[in-house]
Amino acid sequence: RSDNGRSVKQILRKNLGGCDFSSFYDLIKEYDLTKIVEGNPVTVFAPRSGAIKDVINTIKKLEKQDADNKVIKDFIRAHVVKGERINVKNFEDDNKFKSAEGSTIKINDKNTVTSMGVEAKIIKTTGADDGVVYCINDAFEKLRKKINRRRGNGRRRRAATTTRGMPTPDSTTTTVDTTTSSTSTPT
Repeated sequence: RSDNGRSVKQILRKNLGGCDFSSFYDLIKEYDLTKIVEGNPVTVFAPRSGAIKDVINTIKKLEKQDADNKVIKDFIRAHVVKGERINVKNFEDDNKFKSAEGSTIKINDKNTVTSMGVEAKIIKTTGADDGVVYCINDAFEKLRKKINRRRGNGRRRRAATTTRGMPTPDSTTTTVDTTTSSTSTPT
């Protein structure tokens, strides 16, 4: 169904029936991805602004590490299905769709969808002339995992040198060959 001649892009700029998408749309504009929500048809699983605010700090930290903003743009693309107008009346359990980012969005039932390990509740559905917007209560995101993985690599390397004060196999150790009673040092 259409929502009074509005486009998906116009709907995302509004606060409709308790679903404020403006923070998500602000990210779309900030990272120059407005074309992703244009065209016919397009389905957007738009997180409420409250859910986006939960990841804004992570996004800002990630900007320093992600010069071309690929991870942040992929975060946005993970919420968009291009070339599909996914209507709630056609939802079937375990239906799967590919997001513009390439991840799978799985329809669990008429009330929930899952992507990137996050199950989100559908709060509101709004039809547009060029697609449909689903207001969801959470963001499909792996940004925290990415930022922690990048930070964690350094910690893991340092932690690998000792375990509870004991040398690990990759540090210099002396091994004893019990068959010949000679001592060797690995190189």
